[in-house]
Amino acid sequence: MSEELQRNITVETELEVKLTELKTNHKQQSDSLLEELQNCVTLLGDAYDRYLSEHLPTPAILPVNLTLVLLDKKLRFPDVKLEPRDSITTIQEIISSKMESQDDPIVEFPGDVQYFLIGPFAKHTLYETHQIVHDVLDHGAVHEDITLLPSNSLPVLQFSAKPGSEIVLVGKIKCQSDMPKKCFVATFEKGVEHTQDYYTCTDCGFNWVCKSCMQVCHKEHQTRPYIMNHHPTWACCYCSKKKKCIL
Repeated sequence: MSEELQRNITVETELEVKLTELKTNHKQQSDSLLEELQNCVTLLGDAYDRYLSEHLPTPAILPVNLTLVLLDKKLRFPDVKLEPRDSITTIQEIISSKMESQDDPIVEFPGDVQYFLIGPFAKHTLYETHQIVHDVLDHGAVHEDITLLPSNSLPVLQFSAKPGSEIVLVGKIKCQSDMPKKCFVATFEKGVEHTQDYYTCTDCGFNWVCKSCMQVCHKEHQTRPYIMNHHPTWACCYCSKKKKCIL
């Protein structure tokens, strides 16, 4: 073998050795970088989880939207926002405000009213709900996803009320419409601001009929609104003045 050929073989061998070393070093560095990258991703994920746990509220302390139901009156009030710290007393205040806005304020909120939490997947018709709650109250029956709430409870925080749930009030809540009707003449108080709706009775031929008289004294008559949300300064009702009042 010539000396030149021997040198060429030696050079090729050295190159192969160096190339192998380079490949080995590259693989080791690549593996090391990948491992370091994986560790960074893990650390980043752990840090993000810690941030979420420290800065985001848990579902148990978020407000929920639910429906309040006055069962005996067959009334539903949807989309009521209830905060975690809201109590049964808060629910009473919300109901009172809702009835006030319907021009039928609550006169008496008895202490024996019962409160049922019904989960979002256990909804029923008002008739079915009536049957179920009285089954619980009268016979001690147990129904899935239906809870009788203590009168001093926090429905969201203590009983995990979920969005879409219903809180059903069962009891004789008395509103203005449940009370005996009285002519405005009998309820007027001097010095107190009053708001009164007045009507025209076509059959009787006069205006200024108060709402109670329109509903009772002129029940079968043709009536129409005359002045709404009036603020009378005296005991004004022409039904009484015209001797037509039977209240």
